Amino acid sequence: MAQSMSNLLRAVLLTDDITTGVANPARSQCYTVQHFEYKCQRDLDDAGMPFGFTTSVILSATVKISASSSSRTFLERLKQDSRYPFTFLFNPVFDADKRVSDYGDGMVVYGYVVDVEQRNKDSELNFNILVSSMTYLGRDTKKSLYITHSTD
Repeated sequence: MAQSMSNLLRAVLLTDDITTGVANPARSQCYTVQHFEYKCQRDLDDAGMPFGFTTSVILSATVKISASSSSRTFLERLKQDSRYPFTFLFNPVFDADKRVSDYGDGMVVYGYVVDVEQRNKDSELNFNILVSSMTYLGRDTKKSLYITHSTD
């Protein structure tokens, strides 16, 4: 589960798919992740190998927001009933132009926002995403996990 690791890592959230959008987004486009967690689960066979469908996943996140217009736009987007991409980057490195030049690893999550709550005098935003797909990003690799639903 990502909860215990996420508390130790520095992370940012982008409201776009970094694999198809801007490759080195500006710092002003990033939201600082305070906390996130999700559980991803599949059945295992007798040999311990995963098989079958991956269960539905709810990803919960808390990010720092400001009173800027981009934060208001982000909040409005979260309140819409549409499937959107979200990119989490861990240990991002910003260059002199305040753009992401590198990151340790990350993940791109596509899903639907099912709950949004502002806290701490509007400086923190909690939200839950019903995940439809997740792609793990390494420095040189991408590994996709598609969330499917059993028809049982």
